[in-house]
Amino acid sequence: MITPTFENAKELSRGYTLVPIALEIFSDQKTPIEILRNIRRQSGSCFILESVNGGDVWGRYTFLGYKPVMNIYGTGNTVTVKNGASEKTEERNAVEAVKELISRYKSARIPGLPPFTGGFVGYFAYDFVRHCIEGLNLNAENDEGFRDFHLMLIDKVIAFDHLKQKIFLIANISAEDIEHSYVKGVEELKDMERMILAEPRFAEEPSSCGEFSPRFSQEEFMEMVSGIKSHIFEGDIFQAVISNRFRAPFSGSLLNAYRTLRTINPSPYMVYMRLDDIEIACSSPETLASLRKGEVSSFPLAGTCPRGRSD
Repeated sequence: MITPTFENAKELSRGYTLVPIALEIFSDQKTPIEILRNIRRQSGSCFILESVNGGDVWGRYTFLGYKPVMNIYGTGNTVTVKNGASEKTEERNAVEAVKELISRYKSARIPGLPPFTGGFVGYFAYDFVRHCIEGLNLNAENDEGFRDFHLMLIDKVIAFDHLKQKIFLIANISAEDIEHSYVKGVEELKDMERMILAEPRFAEEPSSCGEFSPRFSQEEFMEMVSGIKSHIFEGDIFQAVISNRFRAPFSGSLLNAYRTLRTINPSPYMVYMRLDDIEIACSSPETLASLRKGEVSSFPLAGTCPRGRSD
C-alpha cells in the first residue's frame, strides 16, 4: 500500500514543494549492507547512515540513498552546482549558496514515516568554518584535496525500521503537478521494490590496505603538546584539540573497510558515503549539532554541551 493516498497527498501538497510517498515491505530477508552493495551498482553516488545507541543497541533506523538529483560543492569562494547534465560554477559565498538551495525545497511531514525522508546529505570539512567566522585565517595546507563541502540532494530514500522489521521505500514527488507526480512516484517506488527484492548479482570487491604512517613523529607531536600547554598557561587559550593524521596506501573500495569498522567499533554515528570521486567511511560518538523540535544541541568531544533554540 502506498502512503499517503493520492487524495491525502493532494491535500498535503498545499504550501509545499515536495510530498514524500512511501511503500512498506518486510525487511526480514534483506540487510542494509546487501542493499548498499546493490545500489552502488546503480549509482556513482550513494550513502548509508547507521547508529548504535548505548554501545550495544542498534538505533531504530538505517537510511540509504542513491542517485542524487543535484550536487553542490565548493572550495574557498568557488561553488559548483550540478543538476543532471547541467553544471554551473561561480564565485559566491558558500553559506549563502547552500541556504538559497535549501530554501527552494519545503517538504510535507507524513505521520508514520521515518524522521528522514529526503534532502541534502554530504559533508562539511573543517575548513568550511572560515565561511562562518569572519576574519578567521586558516593557513594549513589542504594537501588531501578535500573540498570545503559537498552535498547531494536525495529524493529517493530506503529506510530500515529495525523496530517494526520493515523497509520504507520513499520517493519525493513534486507538489506542482501532484496528479502526474503521484503516478510517476508510484512507478519509482515499484522500481525500487523490484531492485531490492531481486537476487543479488554482485561479486566480492577486493580491497587491500598497507601500513599506516603518521604525519608527525612522536617527537614532533610531543613538541606540539608542549606548545599548547604553554599557550594555556599564558592564558592565550583555554583548550585545544590536536591530532596526528595517519595515512596508508589503499586499493579497492572503502565499503569493505566500513563493513569491518561497523563491526569492531559500532558507534552512535556510522557513515559510508561515495560522492563520485571520493569515498568516506566514518564511525563517531560525537554529536556536533542536532536539531529536534526547534531545539539545537551539541555534544562535542571536548565535553561542552551547549543548547539553544531555533525559531
